[in-house]
Amino acid sequence: MSGTRMQFKNFVFPNNPTKYCASFRRNTVVHDRLDGLWTVQEMGRTAREFSGEGVFFGKDAYKSFKALAQLFYAGGAGALVHPQWATTQAHLVELTLDQEPREDYVHYRFKFLESAAISEA
Repeated sequence: MSGTRMQFKNFVFPNNPTKYCASFRRNTVVHDRLDGLWTVQEMGRTAREFSGEGVFFGKDAYKSFKALAQLFYAGGAGALVHPQWATTQAHLVELTLDQEPREDYVHYRFKFLESAAISEA
């Protein structure tokens, strides 16, 4: 990611995550048939999942993590802006602090779920 930084609601990541994954899934149901075979029924796509991890570093590392955590506590959907992906409405559904204590370094993981389907018409 170059040029711009990732953003969620009013929080601009001081540096972009080191890993970012977008997952696309379809809801499907498998129906068993009397002849021993099966039929797969597609029920449409489901919410995209955006997950990843990164680090905050420097004297404001914990301040940055706490600001992102406050958005997690507040809940609700907001604009998720990624430098190479289109902006989408999403919910921050997981936020993990994942490290041994260090004064100026925070390793974190996150997961966002897309808020609502966007018409592709």
